[in-house]
Amino acid sequence: MDHAARRTLLAARLLELGADAFLVSAPPNVRYLTGFTGSNGQLVLSAEGALFLTDGRYTEQSRREVPDLPRVTYAGDVAPVVAKAAADLGATRVAFEATHVSFRGYQDLAATGLDVVPASGEVERLRWAKDPEELDRLRAAQRVADLAFQEILGALSDGVTEKELALVLDTEMRRRGARYGLASVCAAGGNGCAIVLESVAA
Repeated sequence: MDHAARRTLLAARLLELGADAFLVSAPPNVRYLTGFTGSNGQLVLSAEGALFLTDGRYTEQSRREVPDLPRVTYAGDVAPVVAKAAADLGATRVAFEATHVSFRGYQDLAATGLDVVPASGEVERLRWAKDPEELDRLRAAQRVADLAFQEILGALSDGVTEKELALVLDTEMRRRGARYGLASVCAAGGNGCAIVLESVAA
């Protein structure tokens, strides 16, 4: 994955956002831009460069997964660390992911003296267009899902519970190399109808 090229695309949006740096903190977006898979990481990005921030639990992991960026390991509150990173990049006006940063987080950032600018959907829009490697991964994931689904068809019988089917599906997916954080959901009858209606409503 060309994480640097993705970061360049985001940096190109700074002028229109009225900011000279961008704080990325939503884990899927941090992963998209850096490759980091841990649960706590932040990226401070400017047109001149970027810094990756994380806590001490991820020192070694971030060294492996984010080898192309300077890394800052911190303890305690992240807001002053973000402010220092912005200063190191020559930035004073920082855009942040408004749908991910809490109001308290916003207050903490503002209290450091940063001029903070809410932004929404910037990284998500970049993620809409899939590069060739992402397309290959999507195809591979679909193959795994298709094969696992064929396996659970053989497990369908009177008396089998939804939880038992979910376990079979989860096992078959993982046996074929799938990695995901959400539990498998199997629903039948009235429960299946409820799942479909919830999906449509969402």
